Amino acid sequence: MDNTTLYLASIIFNKKSWRAFLGKNRLLIPGIDNDIKNEIFNSTRTFRLTDKYLVQWKNFLRTDKIKTTVPYSFHWPAMMKFYIRDLLYNLKVNNIRVLHIGHEAEVTGNYITGKDSIYKNRNVLKDICLLKKSNAVLVTESFVEDRTGNIIFHATDYFHVTGIPVKDFNTISSSGYCNRTSLNFFGMGFRKREQQFKDGIKGYKTINHYFAANMCFRFGLLSGAVSLHHQFRLPTRLVYNDKPYLQGMCTGNVIFNHLSDGINEDIKKINIYFNNKMYFPQSVELRYNNRFFEVYDEKKTMVAFGRVNTNP
Repeated sequence: MDNTTLYLASIIFNKKSWRAFLGKNRLLIPGIDNDIKNEIFNSTRTFRLTDKYLVQWKNFLRTDKIKTTVPYSFHWPAMMKFYIRDLLYNLKVNNIRVLHIGHEAEVTGNYITGKDSIYKNRNVLKDICLLKKSNAVLVTESFVEDRTGNIIFHATDYFHVTGIPVKDFNTISSSGYCNRTSLNFFGMGFRKREQQFKDGIKGYKTINHYFAANMCFRFGLLSGAVSLHHQFRLPTRLVYNDKPYLQGMCTGNVIFNHLSDGINEDIKKINIYFNNKMYFPQSVELRYNNRFFEVYDEKKTMVAFGRVNTNP
């Protein structure tokens, strides 16, 4: 898992990965339009958590914590293989049209390193939620099991897809294979969400974190979340007329680390939603109490928000 070269090779030299980045954007119904059984959207991969990989994460987060629940998303490289080589490829979705907008995680056990640190990461496509024309949200679930079969981690992720062809949108809409998941967080002015921790109001603490110019690239190498529109300026400018912006899970792990320090308790659950792009390099401000948090960029734009729970 800590062999970055082997991981990147498995992505770079795989035709499915290139289809996910360069192919025409569509959205097919699993097991119907593309004649592929639903089992392809239920993928299990094994990974090992080595001491070296843990040290790499701690160096990235600038923490000397012994707790291996910080960081918490050790499954992300395996998840990225499912996301790119299974999910996007078989749905025929172009990754450039996808934005990670939400992550809900529950830690139900502890990771260990060493010879017994063998884990299974199981990922499944849970739902396709249709929004307005040409937009949808892919809902996935991830489970991490230890070698005894105990589930020690569970997460639900939300990926916003734009530019869906009308024919595909209408086919999914009439199929019944959609809209089985509530997207409450997506309403109430998601992009322009009302601030909970406003300037001048007491009752919250603050932490500042500087995201350096190379942080996104470092996170991509470490987590497997290497993407043209996150790490590379030229493709992002040509395709999006935009600048590279930080991956949600990079923000998520940094915030989780700071909240663990600030609250000074083991966090068992975290829900984090990415409501605006966060560019870098820049310093961001985390405002939080024991239940809720909000993240602001240098322009005081909210770029993420969520809640934490220290109870199982």
